Amino acid sequence: MSTYKHFVISAALALPFLAVASEIPAPQCPPEIVVRQDVKSPASGDWQPFASDRKHFLAGVSLSPDGYPSESCCDVPIERKKLKHGNWKITYNVGPSAWLVCGYVQTSATVAQKVPGKAARCEVTESSFPVPGQFITRCFDTPSNVKP
Repeated sequence: MSTYKHFVISAALALPFLAVASEIPAPQCPPEIVVRQDVKSPASGDWQPFASDRKHFLAGVSLSPDGYPSESCCDVPIERKKLKHGNWKITYNVGPSAWLVCGYVQTSATVAQKVPGKAARCEVTESSFPVPGQFITRCFDTPSNVKP
């Protein structure tokens, strides 16, 4: 049998094992939130606490892979890849109960949203150019083949 025929047979046997990842609609963090903070214990003296609404901008995105963020926040990514212009792509393998967690500048307030249950992998791209502080989340139905 010729080398060409062996190649064709080998390729045909391997085809069923090659999985093509399908993209799943992923939640995106709000670029800003408005937070009202309250003073729990005012300083001694004549200090009077008051609350005010302040706008806080998105600072970072992470994933809680196996449940609501307070239970298992947050996972260590399996891959960090530096892209052009100082941008980064961070890859996580996730389970069916994963949550996207959004953190904001100068506040401990966070928001979270459940990732679609079909997702097996999510990628967060952090942009520093052309738009600084922009985070794009993409999810796929197959896990990453990168070993942690």
